Amino acid sequence: MAPPPRSPQSPAPAELPHGLEQALLGADPALGLLDAPEETCADLRALGYAVRPGQSGGTHLTLAGWDARARLLGTPRADTSAFAPATGHEALGDTEAASAAGVAVRAWGSLLEIRRVTAGGLELPAEWERRRPLHAVALALQASGSPPAAVGSGHRCLRSGYQVSEGPAPRSVRVDWRQQPGSDGPSPGEGLDTCQEVLDARGWASDRYLGARHRPYLVSRPRDERAPLLGGSA
Repeated sequence: MAPPPRSPQSPAPAELPHGLEQALLGADPALGLLDAPEETCADLRALGYAVRPGQSGGTHLTLAGWDARARLLGTPRADTSAFAPATGHEALGDTEAASAAGVAVRAWGSLLEIRRVTAGGLELPAEWERRRPLHAVALALQASGSPPAAVGSGHRCLRSGYQVSEGPAPRSVRVDWRQQPGSDGPSPGEGLDTCQEVLDARGWASDRYLGARHRPYLVSRPRDERAPLLGGSA
């Protein structure tokens, strides 16, 4: 991912007052929207931790704000320039790094900066995402805390979770929920319900279909684009 433009102001190095800390921690994890009094939002904007994008009237975290939130949550800052979100097709050992979720959250903050600067808002995918839908959807899911699947030899599922693949049309992505044999976790239907909610909150609409052996899957696309027409089972 190309680095986003930097915030116009550097955040204050001093320790934040309790009220500002709580506002950062309470920010919406999907779009970074602050649920705090206007005075608190104004203080965070003055520090470069937040900005009021577009015409929505809401105040959202900047990349510096996402970094500050990550520090408060105990997640160290990490370089995301070469970060590739998990698609669920990786081997078990490839997705076990303890910092992976934290890196994904910061990468998501960087992507929101791209939305803010290039699209003037945060609710819909930017053109950068539309050209890389597989990357964008995988990042949206991983940054939300959704678990990626892990596979072994013969594509055997070793950990339940989402799995994203190229979609049936440009700018679309297929999302499956792989179930580890004997797992007591969510069923494929329940797992896809969660994925659909996560993606909807992050600007991606999803339609559900039945594939081989009547297994459900999603086809996700930017929310302002038409659903692709599918013929038959996939």
